[in-house]
Amino acid sequence: MWARSRFETLAMPHLSAVYRVARALGGAGRSDDLAQDTYLRAWKHFDQFDRTTNCRAWLCRILHTAWVSQWRRTRLELPVADIEDVRAEPYYDWEAEFLGDALSPDAEWALGQLPEVFRCAASSGSITPAP
Repeated sequence: MWARSRFETLAMPHLSAVYRVARALGGAGRSDDLAQDTYLRAWKHFDQFDRTTNCRAWLCRILHTAWVSQWRRTRLELPVADIEDVRAEPYYDWEAEFLGDALSPDAEWALGQLPEVFRCAASSGSITPAP
């Protein structure tokens, strides 16, 4: 019971300052979570707090550590594209204009007879000529 009253006396008066720093570090979207995470960590480890030191500085250090942890977790997250936006085969608008009438009707007919997989030329250079 005395730990709760000590925590309320020493740490809770700094809530607005901790929130302001959290908003500066994490922006409006993450400031609530950062401040809450800071006070949860502070409550959990309040027995390690030295009463002769500055409680606001201790809380801001916890806040900074929480912010770094969140940043490390989220910096590697990549936005996932909508499955409808992804096309299996890229199409370039310039291909039809570039090729124009480059192929004779016979060549177009012959290409039309090939399976879809073999209609594009390989650009990786992995195809080797037959001996």
